[in-house]
Amino acid sequence: MVSISPDVEYLRERYNIGKNNSYELIIQYHTVLQDGTILTKDETQIEPMVQINFNIDLQYPYFTLIMVDPDAPQRGNEHAGPWLHWIHSGFIGNDLSQGRTLGILFSYI
Repeated sequence: MVSISPDVEYLRERYNIGKNNSYELIIQYHTVLQDGTILTKDETQIEPMVQINFNIDLQYPYFTLIMVDPDAPQRGNEHAGPWLHWIHSGFIGNDLSQGRTLGILFSYI
């Protein structure tokens, strides 16, 4: 008999719970970005301001934010990407001042 491993089942359950919640991710360089916004290299030379708005599950309050550029280093050459820019982990809720940056692989700065 084939079954789903407990760790995969746990992830599926968490995903199904999470998809029913409303989340808002706001990324801002000089202006707030909308989906599909294309930025020049010069516009991305500073670390963006990130704001996350969502309801917190008090049983699982810690989060990790991963910033990935899907078509770096050049648009149209997706074979080279995606590039991982940074990982910020261990923050609670939408307070990114908590937690820590685990690594910067390809910095914007």
